[in-house]
Amino acid sequence: MSFQEKVEKIIANLDDLVTISQAIAIAEINAEMQFRIFNEGKAKENQSIGKYSKKHAEIRESKGLQTSFVDLTITTDLRQSIELEQKKIVFKNTYGKEISNANEKIFKKRIFAPSKKESQIWIDVLNEEIAKLIS
Repeated sequence: MSFQEKVEKIIANLDDLVTISQAIAIAEINAEMQFRIFNEGKAKENQSIGKYSKKHAEIRESKGLQTSFVDLTITTDLRQSIELEQKKIVFKNTYGKEISNANEKIFKKRIFAPSKKESQIWIDVLNEEIAKLIS
């Protein structure tokens, strides 16, 4: 296939390519972001969200939860309030919005936003889908 034919094929399929890439990327970014926050206890810049206060650590210990780092998981309500829309990751209810904002204020860190690595997923997926299209 000539270069011109490859370009024409990309242009003809561009809308589908972007739609498919967005859906794949959003799902992957969401999975990576949730793992970073809820499993690793890390904020957007990949640093620890923080440490639990002594009182909060005691409450978590009494429920059999880990206390070595903040993972924002005393229940699964916050995690379950995150959902995917066509082009973005959102909180589907007031609880998720309020708790996520409160945690970002308490820990003075941006938590619920994609990291640089997570943001790169969109570019990587788009490149993969273009490669599939022209191969």
